[in-house]
Amino acid sequence: IYGESLERTYFDESVFPGLMPNLRALATEAVDVRNLTSTEGSGWTIAGMVASMCGVPLTTAPGDENSMDRMGMFLPEARCLGDY
Repeated sequence: IYGESLERTYFDESVFPGLMPNLRALATEAVDVRNLTSTEGSGWTIAGMVASMCGVPLTTAPGDENSMDRMGMFLPEARCLGDY
């Protein structure tokens, strides 16, 4: 499950009281990773998903980040977690 644009501010009870009680409860049982930055080629939604699932950056021509229609196939040689 990916939380698109889900930032820690949403867990701040003084700003958003009662907004995410279920996620807050899950967070007490989870590994909490902080201060991560995006590597090059993983800074937008699909690129971040590709990087996390396939271990490779999604490289495109500048300005084409959200348009893969010029690609004949989408990462045909990549082996991703969902493939196993």
